[in-house]
Amino acid sequence: MDEKSSSDLPSRFTPRKVVDSDDLSDIKLSPDASQVLYHVKPLYRSTEHATCAIWLADVSSAGSARQFTSGLFNDSAARFHPDGQRLVFLSDRHKAGGPLQLYSINLSGGESSLLFGRENKKGVTAFEISPDGRYVAFRSADEPTPEDQSREKEKDDAKVFGDRRAFDRLRLFSFATGDIRTLDISKDRHVASHTWTTDSKELLFTTWSQPELEFVVEETALERISIAAGAGRSQIIGMYSQTPSDMLICSNGEVVDIQRFTPARLCDSKSVFVHAAEDFSRTTRLYGEVDDAVRTVDLKGDGLVAVEIASGVHTRIDVLDLSSAKRDILFTLYETDNDAIETWDGRRLSDGTCIFVAVKSSVVMQDPPDVWAGTIPHGQPKRGKLKTKLSSHLQWMKEVSKMHTEVLKWVAEDGTELEGIVTFPPGINESGPAEPLPTIMIIHGGPYWRDTLNYVPHFALWQFLLASHGYMVIRPNYRGSQGRGSTFARTAEGGIGKLDWADCESMLDDVVKRGFADSQRLGIGGWSQGGTMTAWGITATKNRFKAGVMGAGISDWGQLAAESDLPDTIANLGGYAPWDTHILSKRVDLNGSAVGHVVDVETPVLILHGEEDQRVPVTQGIAFFRGLRRRSKYPERAQLVIYPREPHVFMEKKHAEDAMKRVIEHFDAWL
Repeated sequence: MDEKSSSDLPSRFTPRKVVDSDDLSDIKLSPDASQVLYHVKPLYRSTEHATCAIWLADVSSAGSARQFTSGLFNDSAARFHPDGQRLVFLSDRHKAGGPLQLYSINLSGGESSLLFGRENKKGVTAFEISPDGRYVAFRSADEPTPEDQSREKEKDDAKVFGDRRAFDRLRLFSFATGDIRTLDISKDRHVASHTWTTDSKELLFTTWSQPELEFVVEETALERISIAAGAGRSQIIGMYSQTPSDMLICSNGEVVDIQRFTPARLCDSKSVFVHAAEDFSRTTRLYGEVDDAVRTVDLKGDGLVAVEIASGVHTRIDVLDLSSAKRDILFTLYETDNDAIETWDGRRLSDGTCIFVAVKSSVVMQDPPDVWAGTIPHGQPKRGKLKTKLSSHLQWMKEVSKMHTEVLKWVAEDGTELEGIVTFPPGINESGPAEPLPTIMIIHGGPYWRDTLNYVPHFALWQFLLASHGYMVIRPNYRGSQGRGSTFARTAEGGIGKLDWADCESMLDDVVKRGFADSQRLGIGGWSQGGTMTAWGITATKNRFKAGVMGAGISDWGQLAAESDLPDTIANLGGYAPWDTHILSKRVDLNGSAVGHVVDVETPVLILHGEEDQRVPVTQGIAFFRGLRRRSKYPERAQLVIYPREPHVFMEKKHAEDAMKRVIEHFDAWL
């Protein structure tokens, strides 16, 4: 190889650059929509505790983003107070790495003030400021009693499932007096979410019978309580088959939330439900047949609600007039083209102007995530644009050698039209490669998720990393994914290893047929459900892939249903659970349990897993490794790497970097 100076070498997307990057999240507009706040935190931590900084920008001024808090502590979940003069946020400033408590800081500067809880052992889980600005409603667990603390000190600390001491309670803080009041809600219920009515007189909230995450898919109560002193206990006004998301209350009393298209199903698209003010059970369902609702935002003007919609690889934000009988779509705040949005907010001003802000990125334009703002004057146009770039983060991503990316469409064997994304290595343009390339199929997690045209660094998103190192990368949005509506999403129900795998393999067949991919140099990989599909693909084909990387993947669905923190969801996806004794005899042949099909596998497999993973416990990776070591054709080709302290999504910088390095080295060694 000819010697070149480092300045002559192409700029690559590298593990070190990824782990040194920041994450932009949780964007919010001020009451008058003149300012926007967002959060910037290290993507991976190199210290024992997390840190996060609050940033501010002027919506009308390009490049106005500025860091507002130091970033030395975990300043998170910031919100503008309705008076527009201060921020309220969560932080561990009183004790770095300790429980998060509520703070306030003036926008004019100065020191932040802790609202309460300096010595509290339990942190604030979530909070919401009342529309009139007088109160904060927040959730937190009860403080330990002296007896609890004594037992903890003596290591008499058995963990009891459903322990009421872990239940979140709903509490009220008064800005005027500093008093805190715990609202009169059943001690037998865990408060899972809450929101204010528009008149600041009541709170609506959801409750579970137990605090553990698995209860998110069990029956959930919607309750209402007045904040007036002596108003009495809360009342149940409705029941959900499982917990909704993005619940808000309109000025006319209607409740808007996001649920599954068929609410009782665990695998389905998501829809917007509008519940009548006078009768919660009377609902209108919007979206979900051919696309998927993602989240809602109250625009704070004339009852208008903005809804984010996933449609294929693209996203749009519709503005609905819920006061109309037809729930009319008035206009579209934004629709992606060659880009993608992550987090966003919007507001309608008194003159009818709509302001919206978003964190936007584009792999097509190779633009990293940044904060953008747009304005739609009253009455026109019908589709807004994000014209004003407010921030300038992650500039190294712009300097990486250009990797052409495009949406690829093809037809599955059964005639279903599918789409995915292909990213070529540097030097290849839209006309395609002159000769077939070594190709790696990276499969997204979920399965209810999707690949878009975003350009975001992450330790488990290997497409840019691998393309930058010379591989063509394809990413199929297989059946079960988000963005194609109910029928598409429902195929994941008991369907792992069926249509999803057929779809993935059909994309691979398509790029081979087009002459893009070298059929003798194919790789496969993914994280979570992507790791699951990797394990299944390797065992289903035995030797089609020359290398595979299984990241935090599932190898035995029955075992996982017994171990995961989402057992019912896992059992629904896999098709059975160990307690389903009437079908246990079919276990080895059931969908996607790759550990039962490792015989004669030739593909070299790298297995990566976090030791503290609760979603997909490390036993799944160990089981697949042991199966390969005992039944595959080349046992020595299996490698297992376990990362201490890591959950399902890694947090530590050294581990994230090591995992990415191993992914590159594994594919380089075998492809």
